[in-house]
Amino acid sequence: MAASRLQDATDLRGSLTATIAADHADEVELRDALGAMAREAYRGGPGLSALDVILDAEDATEFLDNARLVDAALASQSRILDELREVDAANRNSEARLSAVTDRVAELKQQAEAKVVAADEARSVAQAHEDEITQLIADQSAKRDVIASLKAQAETEQAEIDAQQAALQRELVAIVAEQRAAREAAEAAARAAAEAAARAAAEAARAAAEAAGREPPPPPPPPPPAPVQPPSGAVSGALFGNPTAINPMYVTSEYGMRLHPILGYVRLHAGIDLRTGCNTALYAPRAATVLWSQWRNGFGNQVMLDYGTVQGNALMSSSNHLTRSVVKAGQRVDKGQLIGYSGNTGLSGACHLHFEVYVNGSTVNPRPLLGL
Repeated sequence: MAASRLQDATDLRGSLTATIAADHADEVELRDALGAMAREAYRGGPGLSALDVILDAEDATEFLDNARLVDAALASQSRILDELREVDAANRNSEARLSAVTDRVAELKQQAEAKVVAADEARSVAQAHEDEITQLIADQSAKRDVIASLKAQAETEQAEIDAQQAALQRELVAIVAEQRAAREAAEAAARAAAEAAARAAAEAARAAAEAAGREPPPPPPPPPPAPVQPPSGAVSGALFGNPTAINPMYVTSEYGMRLHPILGYVRLHAGIDLRTGCNTALYAPRAATVLWSQWRNGFGNQVMLDYGTVQGNALMSSSNHLTRSVVKAGQRVDKGQLIGYSGNTGLSGACHLHFEVYVNGSTVNPRPLLGL
């Protein structure tokens, strides 16, 4: 639209310039004609006038002819003067319009130049936005690649954790079964020994009675077998003290099913996470025997404590991701005894204590057993 207005104004300026030039040429031509007439009158003599021309006629016919010539000359001169005034007025009007049009052309040029600058700036801004969008798309693509890589890594780590958790549970269940079998064998051996001792005592009493000529006493009945109670699979009460040097205890992640932040599916968090710094002292929450103190892959450095049979069930706990431990397998520890220092080993995102409790080899929620 602005370009069209500028072109129209430019065309009008050209037309006015041409009109002014033509009018100027007409003005020059009229002025030349008027000058010629003046020169002709001057050549007729200084005393020659229209009246002289008429009065010099020799007869009436010449008088009329001379009068007509004078009238024609005066009319021609008057017409030329009128045309000259019209041309001059037209020139002034055209020049005024030309001045206005020239100003308008300058204004439109300025507006057009401003629009060109604005258009250039708009193109520059649009290009910047396009470049920004291109960069955002590239960044998004790169982030998708990173997320895909993190997801693949998380899937691998989670599969490793699940496999290690399952292997640990199988191992603990096997240990509990071995301990139960050993305990039952010891109890059976004790019963057999008691029965053998009773039989030996009865035989000795019988022999002594026979030697004394008395009737031997009847043999005592065998002792009743000790009642065997199957494990209940549950323990209750605050059985543990604080396993960390942080008091009061602060749980940062609970036991139970939770949504994995990367994989997007629900999985079991088999313990609770307790807040610690790095290298915070960790303690035995109850008198126990160290089952092992070793590296356990995703668990990092792990200390497994065996509390024996509690409330009819095999009770154990593990402290995980330690920087280092200060105990060894088979060692007896008392409640509150130092066992190691917290850390970030294994599959862990920050220094903390991942604390798990096992009843008959299976994980349970440690919170109530810690009195929380």
